[in-house]
Amino acid sequence: LVRQVMALLAVPALGLMALLLVAGPWLFERLFGAPWREAGELARALAPYIAAHFVAAPLAVVTMAWDAQRWAFRLALVGQALFVAALAIGLMQGGLIGGAWAVSAVMVPYFGWYFWRLARWPQVPARQVGAGPRCARGSTAGAAARGGCCSSACCLASAAAASCWPARASHLQPASSTKIN
Repeated sequence: LVRQVMALLAVPALGLMALLLVAGPWLFERLFGAPWREAGELARALAPYIAAHFVAAPLAVVTMAWDAQRWAFRLALVGQALFVAALAIGLMQGGLIGGAWAVSAVMVPYFGWYFWRLARWPQVPARQVGAGPRCARGSTAGAAARGGCCSSACCLASAAAASCWPARASHLQPASSTKIN
């Protein structure tokens, strides 16, 4: 499924990237006037990065579903460091346009590795529908947000952020129905 989503998102991303690479400055000038031509140059330089990010952004939730938040967080820290370093070096070497090209040059391989890892994830955990904390009445804590649970403040908070379960939610039970003391 992840590979299919990547392929589906890549089609418009690559089309937009090609359009901006080939005709970005001309297009901006035509649509917005001559003063916007430089913005088209910037769009051209950022087009590869924008295309990769367009595919990557919706896939960010996959790591949550796979219980891989720690991996994703570390990768995001690396990505942010790479982005800032590329931008700084590019700005020093070639101004704003140089910074944009540097960001694209560094972030496209970064996202490429991210896509490769997601497409070849070693083990996707099987999940039961409704797995997670359960209210004493048997509903999942998430049902509280839809009015299907005891609607206590803790149950509602658990549905929103899962921050109170199990520490403050003695009436919530894990999906296996073992009671938490």
